[in-house]
Amino acid sequence: MDAAQVPGLALGVVQGDRVLHLRGFGAADDSGRAVTPQTPFNLGSVTKSFTAMAVMQLVEKGQIQLDAPVQQYLPWFRLAGASASSLVTVRELLNHTSGIGTGQGEDASLCRPSTTPHDMVRSLAKVRPTALPGRSFHTRMPTT
Repeated sequence: MDAAQVPGLALGVVQGDRVLHLRGFGAADDSGRAVTPQTPFNLGSVTKSFTAMAVMQLVEKGQIQLDAPVQQYLPWFRLAGASASSLVTVRELLNHTSGIGTGQGEDASLCRPSTTPHDMVRSLAKVRPTALPGRSFHTRMPTT
């Protein structure tokens, strides 16, 4: 925890379908509240894999089309550049070519456990794309 500058973590050891060990370490927040095995954490980048797998399962079932605009499924999806909003496809979101750079839209207020996915999508309305959708691969914001 010290080396990674992580204030707290929860550990679970699982074998098959049995939980062998659960324990919390460190602080859950700035108040010093202790981490427990039930403390919610943001998963960060790990969720990309889960999301991509879930989307591809829906593609296989014919419920989502990769090259359809995101707005077909989330009509409230908006970026600061209104014209780009209607162009971004599901595929572009999955392969980092939507024009949204890494770090954009990471409003600290959205990092609370109570934040919903709906809230997070709506927060993108403040994000100005770094490129037109489909034009380039972006995982980092450009530096000035």
